[in-house]
Amino acid sequence: PAAQNPAIFPVLFLRIERSKLYLQRSGMTLTEIACAVGFEDQSYFTRIFKRQVGVPPGKYRANNLTA
Repeated sequence: PAAQNPAIFPVLFLRIERSKLYLQRSGMTLTEIACAVGFEDQSYFTRIFKRQVGVPPGKYRANNLTA
C-alpha cells in the first residue's frame, strides 16, 4: 500500500513512527497521542496507523509496551 512507502507520504510515515514511541513508552490516551503527533482526528489516526503498521494502535501498544 502507498501509505507504507515513506517516499510517497513522508509526513504521515513520520507521524506514525513517532506515535509508536508514545504507544510504547507513555500512558497517553490514543486521542492524546493522535494530537501530539499532528492528527486532529483520532479515528483518522487509527485508520492510518492500521494501514501503515498492520494492527490498530491499541493492539500495537498491548504487544509492544516497554518500561
